[in-house]
Amino acid sequence: MVDNEAMLKALNDKDTKAVMKAFCQRLERRMGYDDAWSCALTGLWRCLKKHEPGKQKFTTNLCRYMRWDVLKELSRRRRTESRHENIPVDSLPDTSRSWDGGRLDEVKEKMDRYLSADQRKIVTDYFLQNKTFDEISRDMNVSDDTTRKRFNFTISRLRELCKEPDAGVLSCE
Repeated sequence: MVDNEAMLKALNDKDTKAVMKAFCQRLERRMGYDDAWSCALTGLWRCLKKHEPGKQKFTTNLCRYMRWDVLKELSRRRRTESRHENIPVDSLPDTSRSWDGGRLDEVKEKMDRYLSADQRKIVTDYFLQNKTFDEISRDMNVSDDTTRKRFNFTISRLRELCKEPDAGVLSCE
């Protein structure tokens, strides 16, 4: 257990103080001086708790523990940060060309009317069942290249039929 006297003694040591100060200044832009100092204090506490005097120099262990605490803090921040921003409704694109509702029904109708059974199977497997070309190829007993060519042809055909040259849903990456 680390007591207050050991912490104060370590904080008053000029080598320890210099290492911690340099460490915090180096990280100031990345996480702020106060947060870096907090990580340095936590690292100092861990170092005092686990340091074995005969093995390594104290400041070497201190740097290692401070670094670990900084990495933990940065990792925690990345996990808790919001990955999605709130987008105002006014900035959303026009929904008149949306694929939901009537537009999707129109595509389904044209698929049934103008595409062969194999073409419909490829499109529905890829988009609705999230199958890969490899899985679709195995189901249809054809090569991956053949499946990819049929898929690209089918998508281009659907684009022509729907008069949508730049349909985002019907693009193959």
